[in-house]
Amino acid sequence: IILDYLVEYPFQYNVVILDVDAIIEKEPILFNEISDKYDIAFHYLDWSIWYGYQNCNIKELLTGTMLFRNRPQVRELCKEWYSQAKETQQWEQKVLERIIGNYNLKIFELPIEYIYINTLPNGSKPRISDENVVIRHFQASREWKRKIPILDILNKRKKHD
Repeated sequence: IILDYLVEYPFQYNVVILDVDAIIEKEPILFNEISDKYDIAFHYLDWSIWYGYQNCNIKELLTGTMLFRNRPQVRELCKEWYSQAKETQQWEQKVLERIIGNYNLKIFELPIEYIYINTLPNGSKPRISDENVVIRHFQASREWKRKIPILDILNKRKKHD
């Protein structure tokens, strides 16, 4: 979808993508303030801060809020991203995390306030305050991941009935 939009609307220079479950709580002015030298913007979730893990160096690329500059190298990244995700059937976020280093892109790291996740995977409240949240995410995909296998089973039963 991102690649299609970038190709279809070449005159649209800044493209911001949000997960469907996101709520914009404050005007996201930062998107207008990011220097043109950056090609793409997203957040790396620091597990030591977010989850409170000690001696943890994991920084996970999050794709719930992203900004893309409509440039040839960004479109090339999106082409490979789509192709690899389709071919490998891996989670799109992990695919992007794996391939982004193949491109000479300038990355702007969005602050957590632009991709604040409302709950931890276990349903508890995050350790970081939500006082200044600009964009809040509710992780609807977590719920769907639990429901999909049930839907698959029901669909298979219907085929056999």
